[in-house]
Amino acid sequence: MEGLGFGKRLKELRQEKNLTQVDLGKILLLNKSSISRYELTNQLPEIDTLQRMAKYFNVSLEYLLGETDFRNRDEEALKIIEAFEKEGISKNSIDLKLLDKVIKMYKLATE
Repeated sequence: MEGLGFGKRLKELRQEKNLTQVDLGKILLLNKSSISRYELTNQLPEIDTLQRMAKYFNVSLEYLLGETDFRNRDEEALKIIEAFEKEGISKNSIDLKLLDKVIKMYKLATE
């Protein structure tokens, strides 16, 4: 996993929306104890629950599961990664934090 694991990622997303575990449970039709178990990584939800969570938080399943630090699959970003790979640069060798800084600087320069 790249960054946070599932439980920590879920808690982070919930807190970003200023929701309690009870609030999130009501939204996802789950009880508070289920949300608590997920956040503590004592239990993983069923795939349909994961999909509802990803949809509610507007993130990819990969992000929710902690497999990537990119919230959404962005087609333009994927094209850039494919271009890197064509040049022989693997995903593992790309410094994502540095790439993020370059993108932010590029956006500022083009505004």
